Amino acid sequence: MLEWMIYAAVLINGDSLQYKATNHIAFPKATQCVRYLGNNAINMTYALENYLEETYGKDNYVTLEIGCMENKDPDVAENNRKVIFARRGMEGVWYLY
Repeated sequence: MLEWMIYAAVLINGDSLQYKATNHIAFPKATQCVRYLGNNAINMTYALENYLEETYGKDNYVTLEIGCMENKDPDVAENNRKVIFARRGMEGVWYLY
C-alpha cells in the first residue's frame, strides 16, 4: 500500500532541486495528507523555513512548492505522483491550488 507524505521542493544555491519531507507522518490517502497540510500550513511553513535557513544559510535556497506526494522511493521523488498545495510564482508570490 502506497503512503503519502508532505514535501517541499527546494532549489538550493540556484542549481540543485531537492525534495524535502517536511514531517514524518504517513497518510494512507492523498486527501488526508492535503487536509492535514491545509490545517497546519502556517506552522509547518515556519518550521521548514527555519530548518532550511539553518541547513543552507539565509538566501541560499528558494522553496518552490509545497504539497503531498507518494512516498514510494525518496531517491526518485521527482517521479512520484504529487498534489501541489501551493507554488511560488515568478514574482515570489505564493499561489494556492
